[in-house]
Amino acid sequence: MLQNPDDFAVVFEGLACTAAVQLLEELTVHLRTTKHVDGVAVINELTFACASDRRTDSALRRLSHAVDEFVASCMEFVADDDREFIVIEFVSTGPLIFGYDFLCRTGADYGLVRGSSAKRLDRETRRVADDTAIKHAIDVWRQRATRAIESGYVMEEGDLFLFLDGLARLGVGATDVDA
Repeated sequence: MLQNPDDFAVVFEGLACTAAVQLLEELTVHLRTTKHVDGVAVINELTFACASDRRTDSALRRLSHAVDEFVASCMEFVADDDREFIVIEFVSTGPLIFGYDFLCRTGADYGLVRGSSAKRLDRETRRVADDTAIKHAIDVWRQRATRAIESGYVMEEGDLFLFLDGLARLGVGATDVDA
């Protein structure tokens, strides 16, 4: 599935949140030992599958955390010159909640998440090696979240508190006033 991800979205979309979490957790463990993964295609397929309507599932936050861990782990298999595009694509087209969790995880590595207890990591242990990509993705996420709140779409997209929290925490200059 990781080497030829064409059917990844089809398999993933057919799963309930709990089963999808289990699949992603198993695949994330597998990523630690494998050598060849088409990281770009896997992340693209997962991004497409994440767009399916699961907003009412009670395991959505667990799924979001599993997705962000899996995508962050897949970034190891993405060429340096593709990373920014893939990160921006994931954050700009996936559900806001998935982008939020991904950016909280990867942004903390660079000190870009206000109030995070995570320590800044050295270059070798960062999941996404390009801080420019993360900064740009945070800007994209903040713009999407602001539009969702202003338009009222946030009520369909999910948890209002999560979006306000993201506006207050994500980014170098993020403040409570932003939320």
